Amino acid sequence: MGFAFNTKLITLMANSKVLRHGNPLVGISEGTLLTLACVLEAAVMAAMFLLHRAATRSWITLWLCGTFLAYRAGMFAYPHSTCSCFGKLTDWIMVDDATLARIQIASLIYMAVGATACLLLERRSEHLTRESGAENVTV
Repeated sequence: MGFAFNTKLITLMANSKVLRHGNPLVGISEGTLLTLACVLEAAVMAAMFLLHRAATRSWITLWLCGTFLAYRAGMFAYPHSTCSCFGKLTDWIMVDDATLARIQIASLIYMAVGATACLLLERRSEHLTRESGAENVTV
């Protein structure tokens, strides 16, 4: 997440022409969209450091992954458009947009699976704690 945040920030600071193009999915400029994505990612990263409850962090991660995956799904409706999610990274590392898109989708799914596993483990732990507490109660 920090990597994606930094590449967006560098792209914004470079003030590329692509930032003035309209995004076909949300109807705002790519620059505005990248700025909003940076703010969202910064808020999520801050929450990860400030919040202590694993379940809360997992829900935030699932929400972020769901938002980004929904955006990606929407972008598939526009076959000739590309996602500027990583800014100008494709130009810098000479990787095509399609490969980077697959890497991003795989990363989002990986994060979502990990967050779901954390939530399931916490729920199981709470259930076992309640069961053991019930056994220790005498009537």
